[in-house]
Amino acid sequence: MVNSLAEMIYAPYFPKVGLIPAPDGQNPRHCGCYYRVDPKIGRGYSWVYTVGNLYAVAVYDMALHRSVEIEFRQPRFITIGSCGSGAASMMLSADVKAPATLLGYVGVPGSSFWDFPDNRRLHAVSLSMLPDFYGKRLAERFPDGFKGADLERILSAMRCGVLFPELDAALSRLRDFIPPPGLAAMYYESVVMEIVSLLVQWQCRRDCNCAERRVDDWKRDRMADVAEYLERNCRERPSLECLTRVACMSRNRLAETFRDVYGVGIAQYRRGVCVSRAKQLLRDSDLEIGKISAEVGYPLHGSFSEMFKQATGMTPGEYRGTEG
Repeated sequence: MVNSLAEMIYAPYFPKVGLIPAPDGQNPRHCGCYYRVDPKIGRGYSWVYTVGNLYAVAVYDMALHRSVEIEFRQPRFITIGSCGSGAASMMLSADVKAPATLLGYVGVPGSSFWDFPDNRRLHAVSLSMLPDFYGKRLAERFPDGFKGADLERILSAMRCGVLFPELDAALSRLRDFIPPPGLAAMYYESVVMEIVSLLVQWQCRRDCNCAERRVDDWKRDRMADVAEYLERNCRERPSLECLTRVACMSRNRLAETFRDVYGVGIAQYRRGVCVSRAKQLLRDSDLEIGKISAEVGYPLHGSFSEMFKQATGMTPGEYRGTEG
């Protein structure tokens, strides 16, 4: 009998953090397995959609009344996810401030330890894949150049600080969109394949950049300062002249070096920061959308809504509706 990915990865620790299956008829997503946190232990939910021993999509949003330390045996697998600050901090064992962080993870067979903090919101959406999918199935479907080891290498490199708006949008669709009954398998497979394609393209661009030029460490440090400045001053939308002073570089050198380091231009990175901040405010506050628009540097509500829909596929109002 072939065990599903859910049985190998999620089932061992779900009961330990108080996640219990929802009664029949109380799965709002109409497919997969929906779990609620035992009110005695915390609040929230987790949802998992699995395709045999190939891949699984997981969405969770929870907080525990007390900290929980767990240990379980895990198989070999890979994961890409968009994590809120609490989940990212837990996974990285560090204090992550960013409201949304793309994280890749390569799990090796053996014991795994997780420390769930008390009274902190943990939320994320992730795609996990087993070797039967990325090492066999995909290699058979795309024999020209695709190797399962490529995805492991890619996700090992995708750590905190990577900005990838297209990937973030695809993961958001896994979390936010609920396909009509009967179409779940088709929908999730299409988005999963899109994510795999985006990851491979991202690595190809990185390889090309590395082959063309090596970015000195001091330049990477300057670009990290620029990225942090953009994140801290999202509302003010810093000008390029302001950023040149932060980086101590000319306009052309700054634009070129930033793209070399992050793989996107400054304007695209700034939009990604604005979208992430807007998502957080739409989820976690009752602010009117017009005020959120101003908070992320868009005084005109219409311009903000257009930008947000281009990035996520939904208007701000539609996004808030899915999170409600």
